[in-house]
Amino acid sequence: MDLYLQTTYYLDADTDVVKDLARTVTSGKQTAVEKAVALFYWVRDEIRYDVYSLSEDPADYRASAVM
Repeated sequence: MDLYLQTTYYLDADTDVVKDLARTVTSGKQTAVEKAVALFYWVRDEIRYDVYSLSEDPADYRASAVM
């Protein structure tokens, strides 16, 4: 399971901005499932994008940049 929980280029979960947001979104949640569901809904409901305005810079798609 550790293999699937590692930080990657795009999912830079070790950055302060990502960690702080994850703590905020999961505050008060008790189980891993509750936390995962809260994070899923936050991403689904809060991250907006415009399919007609895409960047060619891969760094723009890192979790820390999207937030």
